Amino acid sequence: MFFLNTLVNIQIVQNATSDQITKGAKIYIDSLSSTPALARMTGGPLVRRMLENMFYWSGVTQELHRLHLPGCSKLCPVRDYEELLRPVLPSE
Repeated sequence: MFFLNTLVNIQIVQNATSDQITKGAKIYIDSLSSTPALARMTGGPLVRRMLENMFYWSGVTQELHRLHLPGCSKLCPVRDYEELLRPVLPSE
């Protein structure tokens, strides 16, 4: 049930304009296989590639805008995304 509810929430957010997203929602990060037990329940081993998509809301319009990540197409492989963020993430 957790996985289905999470998947529905992700689909709603992906297809929504900014005013349709729940007020107070700052960021929604989903890791489908954060634990071995959760991976078995959600089919984590079936995932072959994980991709990242990043959007921003300017506050001016009611729409989310896709950010272009350097070196990536519309979808960025998670490993490339990690490398892009490495210089700005705390290491300790």
